Amino acid sequence: MTRLDQNKTYILDEFLSSVKEEERAEFYEGAPVFMATASYEHERIIGNLIEEFQSGLTGKLSIPINVTTLNEMKSIPIKPLDA
Repeated sequence: MTRLDQNKTYILDEFLSSVKEEERAEFYEGAPVFMATASYEHERIIGNLIEEFQSGLTGKLSIPINVTTLNEMKSIPIKPLDA
C-alpha cells in the first residue's frame, strides 16, 4: 500500500504516480485522503440496487440523454444498451 504523508502538500502528478490504481484514495486540496473499504452491508445494498435497476429497466423504453463536457462544450449522445 502506498504511504503518502497526509501532512505534506503534493501536486496532482505526484499523487497520481504514487497511488496504486486499486487503492481507494482522493486528492483533496493537495493532500491524499485514503478511504476505508465499504462494509459488507453497504456492498450488499448496492448489489441489490443494481439488480433492481437492471431487472426493472429490461425491455423498457429508454430515455435518450446527452452529456456535455466542460472542456469541449459539445453534446455527446448516449445510446441505450438495447438500441
